[in-house]
Amino acid sequence: MIVEWGYSIFTNIAAWGFGLVPGVPAGTNPAGGITAILGPVMGQVSNLGAWMPWDVINIVVPISIALYLGSLVVRAVKSFIPTISG
Repeated sequence: MIVEWGYSIFTNIAAWGFGLVPGVPAGTNPAGGITAILGPVMGQVSNLGAWMPWDVINIVVPISIALYLGSLVVRAVKSFIPTISG
C-alpha cells in the first residue's frame, strides 16, 4: 500500500513534468516536431530579456564555470598524488 502510494506520487510528478512540454502535431516529421516544440519555448525565453540582469549573468556564469572546472582539475591532480594517512 505504501509502495503504491509512493508510486502514484512519482507518476503524478512525472505526468506534471511531461505536461509542461507542448504536444507535437500529428503528421509532422521529427525535425519539424522539435522545431515546433522549441520555437514557442525559445520565443518565451527571449521575452525574459527585460527581466534578466544580463550584465551580472555574463560575469557570474563564466566565473562559476571556471571555479567548477578548476576544482575538478585540482581534484584530478590530487587523486594522483599519494598521501600518507595514519
